[in-house]
Amino acid sequence: MKKLIFSIVLMGIVFSSYAQTVIPLDEVTMELSSEALKLNPDSQSLIVKLPEKYTGHFSENPLRFVRENFDIQKFIVANRDSDYDHFDVYFKTNKGDLKVRFNKKGDLLSSYQVFKNVKMPYATAVSILKQNPNYSIIGNKHIASSKNSWTLNKEYYKIKLKNGSKNKNIKINLDRSGMGKIAGM
Repeated sequence: MKKLIFSIVLMGIVFSSYAQTVIPLDEVTMELSSEALKLNPDSQSLIVKLPEKYTGHFSENPLRFVRENFDIQKFIVANRDSDYDHFDVYFKTNKGDLKVRFNKKGDLLSSYQVFKNVKMPYATAVSILKQNPNYSIIGNKHIASSKNSWTLNKEYYKIKLKNGSKNKNIKINLDRSGMGKIAGM
C-alpha cells in the first residue's frame, strides 16, 4: 500500500512539473492593409480599433506604440490621392483613446489621449490618500497631450475619491518626474 501511495504521489509531481513549461509568445505587431489605411473623406481621419490583445501594450505608452507599430509613410502612400493639409488618426481600445494629428509629410503635429482606470504612479497614489484620510480611490482618468513632439507636454489625472456616502473629485498635474501635484478639489 505504501508503494502504491508513493508511486501516485511521485507520478503527480512528475506530471505537474511537465505542466509548468514556458511558452514563448511572438512579438506584438500590428499590420494594416492599404485599404484599411484609407482616410474618411469627410473627416480626414482614420479610426483604428485595436484588438484586446494590444490594449495593455498600447496603454502603457500610447505614443511609443504608434511610433513603433504605425507606418506613417505607408499611410501617406495609401492616401496620396486625397487633398489634405493634415489628418487625424484615432487609436481606440476599451481602456481609452489616442488621437494623433499628422501633417501631409508625416510629421506629428499633436496628440491627445484619455485612458480610464489606469495604474497611477505609486508615490502619487500614496500622497493622495495621505492628504485625504478615510477616502479611497474609486476611479481615475489619465489625460495627456503633446504639441509637435513625441514627448508629452501636459499630463494629469482626474481622480474620484469616496468616503462612505461622500464623493470627491481632484485633479493631479504630473511633472516630468512623474510626481503629482494636486491642482484642485
